[in-house]
Amino acid sequence: MKVSQAIELHKNFGFDVAFSSVCASMCKGASDYRNGNILKYLKEEYGDFIAEYRHKSYDAAAKNKNSKIVWTLWLQGDSPEVQPDVVRMCLKNMEKNCGSHPLKILTAENYLDYADIPGYIIDKVKSGQISFTHLSDLIRVCLLLNHGGMWLDATIFTTKKIPEGIFDRNYFTVKHAEKNVRNVSKERWTGFLQASESNNILSDFVYHFFLEYWKKQKILIHYLLIDYVYALAYNEIPACRKILDDVPLNNPELYNLDDLMSSRFDENVYKKLTAETMFFKLTWKKTYKESVFGNETFYGHLRNI
Repeated sequence: MKVSQAIELHKNFGFDVAFSSVCASMCKGASDYRNGNILKYLKEEYGDFIAEYRHKSYDAAAKNKNSKIVWTLWLQGDSPEVQPDVVRMCLKNMEKNCGSHPLKILTAENYLDYADIPGYIIDKVKSGQISFTHLSDLIRVCLLLNHGGMWLDATIFTTKKIPEGIFDRNYFTVKHAEKNVRNVSKERWTGFLQASESNNILSDFVYHFFLEYWKKQKILIHYLLIDYVYALAYNEIPACRKILDDVPLNNPELYNLDDLMSSRFDENVYKKLTAETMFFKLTWKKTYKESVFGNETFYGHLRNI
């Protein structure tokens, strides 16, 4: 962590958040220390807001609207010319595996047609206070709250038709057995892959927490603020905890295809990977190889199927 970043954290959020964030940047073992201080700050700073949701009930039988649209976002545009190769590959497979559900690719030109983002948020995006990454976080929970459907990041590779049962649930996310990882989510949810009916209390809380946060703040307390807000919802709001606890464990190999993409393709390995997993998180920030020593890689094979 740069000294300037630590100074900004101290100025905006106090010593405990700044010091623990510096410690976590130097030592993975300090991640829980940082996570605890960030959650403590957010809970204290937004305690009145959290309290409004704490005693809300959630009626799982309520017939809320679900558009059953598959939403994704590439702000630079929906033309293949402005998309990295891996994004084009993922979007092509999304479209193939959406079945009867429409795929909506949002861009900087059209996202306001679907997402209700207040003017002060847009102003902070234009000024650079809010990054495009965090804007994407805000857009996804807004869409799920107001329309329902499914959100997939543009770098999610799908290998099978998306099961109808996902759209019929009140909420779905990729969930693994709780792990001692650096992220505050502990793999109990993923912000980049969610499905929900509209008017879900979880999406409602996260969306409106973001709005409250940016009324007060000038910078992000952590670039994965979305996971801290879900953690607050889980820890502090019984109805939200129930929603997340009700999601079954699923897609155990979510992250494991990424490490293989530049390796020689092996059909047996691929079958094993996809036996219980249909969603895989990739990244556009890596350059995957299409072949290695004259042999087709996983990336070379998958981009052509």
